[in-house]
Amino acid sequence: MTQITIPVIQPIQTITLITIIYAFTWTIMIIHAIYYWTGVRGEEAKKVKAKLKEYPKTTIIIPVRNEEATTIIELLKALSKQTYPKDKMEIIIVSDDTEQKFKEIRDKIMEATCVKELEVKIYRREEPRGFKAGALNYALKRSNGKYIVVFDADTIPKETFLEETITHMETEGLDALATKWSTKNMNASPIAEAQAVSMEFLTSIIMRGKKILGKPIIIPGSGCIFKRETLIEVGGWDEEDGLGEDLEISMKLILNGKKIDYMDEVDVEVEVPLSYEDFKKQQSRWAYGAIRVLLKNIPKMVKANIPLTWKIDIALHLLQYHAILANFAIAILALLSIIIKTDLMAQATFLIPITIALSALEATAYMHTAKRLGLKTWRSIVIMGRCTALAAVLAPQVLIQSMKVIIGKREKWEVTPKGAFAKKTSSKKATIIENVTTIMGVMAMLTLIILGYGMSALCILTLTLPYAYVAWKTNNHKW
Repeated sequence: MTQITIPVIQPIQTITLITIIYAFTWTIMIIHAIYYWTGVRGEEAKKVKAKLKEYPKTTIIIPVRNEEATTIIELLKALSKQTYPKDKMEIIIVSDDTEQKFKEIRDKIMEATCVKELEVKIYRREEPRGFKAGALNYALKRSNGKYIVVFDADTIPKETFLEETITHMETEGLDALATKWSTKNMNASPIAEAQAVSMEFLTSIIMRGKKILGKPIIIPGSGCIFKRETLIEVGGWDEEDGLGEDLEISMKLILNGKKIDYMDEVDVEVEVPLSYEDFKKQQSRWAYGAIRVLLKNIPKMVKANIPLTWKIDIALHLLQYHAILANFAIAILALLSIIIKTDLMAQATFLIPITIALSALEATAYMHTAKRLGLKTWRSIVIMGRCTALAAVLAPQVLIQSMKVIIGKREKWEVTPKGAFAKKTSSKKATIIENVTTIMGVMAMLTLIILGYGMSALCILTLTLPYAYVAWKTNNHKW
């Protein structure tokens, strides 16, 4: 009878493997910290005081699909209050709705009082190819403005938004401009509150830090401004799959050497998902778009005439979702203790302080962000923990979406419910993965404890807690 020999993993091998697994995550944490504190301690943004003698024609594009007329009208009201000359504003709404839905929203929009002083054109695409990217290209072909401003239907710009951004575009000779996002429904639910902190952390301070350090600016999908000629030159938005259109157009502009800037002194309010179910769907789409754009553009990035540091920065930006996949690799390594019959995680305990220190660094930044939004210390700690848990449990979705991209499976474009029609509770179907992962994690932890592999058991417990927390909160409608 042949005896099976179990291979022995030496401590140095375990240490090397864990270091490799976590190196990417550590790098992301360090870069986030650098950008964050650079942005916080940088010189305060100055308001645009210059006035143009004559303001150029500007086209505002609003792509809509399954949006309520009330949401769109709220944006139009905000546009009617702009300090920008009304005769220089052209608003194009592109609907990908059914004919009946289109007529319904068109009639309500045209009846709205705010529309009377605005130049509003409403179109319906009979073949909604390319999702949002296709709708933007459709409007671009019908636009007359020197500049193109893109707003999602749930966006609310401040009154001086157009005046300040277009002035900045003109005086600086920019090809594109990104602006600060803030959350307009922060207090609507615990999920929205957590996203408000994350949004302030990622799209404000880090963007500002990147600008100060001269790093490439990735343009978000709403509240962004483009020079029309530049868009036409680079071929507009990519309609191949339509998801991640903001990342795709950013890549086109950066790789073609176009001038992009970020303005922190103007902001737009956007609506975030209220429920865990909608949050997970939105993040899944974004993760799909990010990896799709990266894999598609790697050859162009390699050949592009831009600094190597920019190429690395762009790659890390598009891969930041994937940092959480390190947890899967560590869980597998901890479970291998059962087969190897050695507490593998105990062989690399000295690496734990490194991870704790870097996690504390990022947690401190999140707490600081929460305080900037007016939350008190204890509340900031709670939100920081909630943000951490919500990020950790996205690992299965990121893995699934990555596999979809690799095998060429297309992803659907679903609009997140907004306004009065937004969901306030999540169905238990939204936590199937979280429930199963929690059960499996507890079983694995108990097995490791029984076998005497304490450090590996502790590792599994740490990785399981976020799933247990999110599953409990969602299943019991606690947020």
